Amino acid sequence: MRLAILGLGLVGGSVARALRAGAGSGEEVRIIGCDCDGASLEAALAEGVIDRALVIDGGHPDSNDWSALAGSDLILICLPTPLIAPVARSLATAVPGALLLDAASVKRPVLDAVRGLRFIGSHPMAGSERQGYAVSTPRLFEDAVWCLVPPAVDDAAYPGDAAADLALAAGLVTRLGARPLVLDAAAHDAAVAAISHLPHVVAAALVNAAIGGADEQTAGLAAGGFRDITRIAASDGALWRGICLENRGPLLESLTRFEAEIARFRAALEADDAAALEALFTAAARDRAGIPASGHGALPIDASFSLDILDRPGSLARITTLLGDAGISIRNLAILHARQYEGGRLRVYLGERGQLGLAEAILERAGYQVGP
Repeated sequence: MRLAILGLGLVGGSVARALRAGAGSGEEVRIIGCDCDGASLEAALAEGVIDRALVIDGGHPDSNDWSALAGSDLILICLPTPLIAPVARSLATAVPGALLLDAASVKRPVLDAVRGLRFIGSHPMAGSERQGYAVSTPRLFEDAVWCLVPPAVDDAAYPGDAAADLALAAGLVTRLGARPLVLDAAAHDAAVAAISHLPHVVAAALVNAAIGGADEQTAGLAAGGFRDITRIAASDGALWRGICLENRGPLLESLTRFEAEIARFRAALEADDAAALEALFTAAARDRAGIPASGHGALPIDASFSLDILDRPGSLARITTLLGDAGISIRNLAILHARQYEGGRLRVYLGERGQLGLAEAILERAGYQVGP
């Protein structure tokens, strides 16, 4: 695999470290690191994390000479969201054989802007309030969900085999130790607004309300639990300004729901309603307890689906290859209602239920009709 990473910060650096840490198992990986920070590139080269370095113009990255990336199979763009589309268009011309991926936390604006390019939207649900190559780690993505947003099934503008490209992207994600999750852009943006972007806004607002302008004594008491629940308020302000504006609509909807919850707490306090207050806290504790303690969660063991298969040489191999290239483990296969020269119904049993949605999405985009 020949991979280029644009932006060797926390995410890009961690991708390179994770691939290098697993270099002893499976396919060899050649990594080109691209960044405007020469010191980070030098460190990555010295540590053997990347094989080649390319210093790029951070102010105008779409104007760079990308000829050094020729021959790349995949290019992962870990740049600020406004830069992704112009850079992707430049790369599509300079490196036409490469599949482009991004790592932005908002998907609809990006995918709308790159329509017609060989591009799969992606977003690792892992990170830190700290930034830069120095804090990257090969374990950042272990057991984390990595969202993949392919083009719509009926998108005639996509230049290539979307199912194969999705499988290629999923294979990279699996190799990093993450768990690929396929969903559309609208569903992704609504979900991250609720569980990622809203918490950042709330954490910042809580710090501002509790200790903004407070005296030294009050600030000194803000330890323990307060520091834990406001940790993400230490994130980069310019980065989160952009994220909030890029996902403005879904975030406003999440803020409306949050404001309604705050109003319920205020109403209970104003009415001196102990029962209502307890009910609010109890409901939150119950729902919080339902969040999986591990990445896998409590999922049923059995995960299977079925699809029609033709009685032709290579039919079964194509299906298993599409799934295998995406890192999907097949536990068993069964051919149902076989008809000579016509085909039959194939039932596929997976090793992990968490891979069920990805498997179905890959096969549907390859033209199969997948059912229960």
